[in-house]
Formats: sequence, structure tokens, C-alpha cells
Amino acid sequence: MTSPPPDIEMLLRSIATASGDEGAPEPSQSQPSVEVQARRLLDHYADLSKTHTFEPGQLVQLKPGLNGHVNLPVEGQPCIVTKIYETPLKDETVSNAHPDFGRKFDIALLLLTRDGRAVEFAYDGRVFEPYTGEIA
Repeated sequence: MTSPPPDIEMLLRSIATASGDEGAPEPSQSQPSVEVQARRLLDHYADLSKTHTFEPGQLVQLKPGLNGHVNLPVEGQPCIVTKIYETPLKDETVSNAHPDFGRKFDIALLLLTRDGRAVEFAYDGRVFEPYTGEIA
């Protein structure tokens, strides 16, 4: 597992050990403790940092826990690489409050919707890994 840069790791550890901050949300059963959140963040950062080299025609899937705000594909769903962009696409129209702000889309994938239609979208390739499921 790749470790995050020291400054990020220090920030995450300080979040995990912080207590008594005014305005901090009360712990609840639905939200994990800050220690668990810090561990998950470190794990997701390590997964996001793992790079893969994809080729058109290759089956891929989302890395667990990294689907973010994307509804498609779902975790474990196979997708096929249709294009690798030499110069990543960037949506200049989104505001800095949107999750896609600054995101670079470097891979195009073909996937099936719930009703079986094939659709193609551009994605950030960092959140994908080679497909590990079965093929009929």
C-alpha cells in the first residue's frame, strides 16, 4: 500500500485524534468514528494512488469505495475501455463546488445501463482497475 505524503497523513491523523471541537457533529450510529474515517481515507487514498495501464477493449471495474458521486457504473459492474485520451478532457463549465471541478477525464468506457442499453462516458481512470469478475 502506498502511503500518502507526510503532510496529508499528519492532517488525517490530527482529524482522527481531534476531540471536543465546537460545531463538530455529534457521533451517531450512522456515521463512523473519526478514527475509522481516517483509516478509510488513508485506504482510499492508497487505492486512488495505484495506477493501471489500460488499453481499448480491456474490461475494467470501479475500485471499491471510489465511485463517489457517479451512479454508473456500480461497484463490480464490468465496463469496456473504448478510448484512452492522450490529453485528458476537462469540463471547464463546472463550478468549484461540484465534485467534477478540476477532474481530468482520461478514459472512455462503454457500459450497460439497468435497462440493458449500452452507453459511453468519459471517466477519471484512477478510480478503475482491471475487471476481476467472471465472464459468461
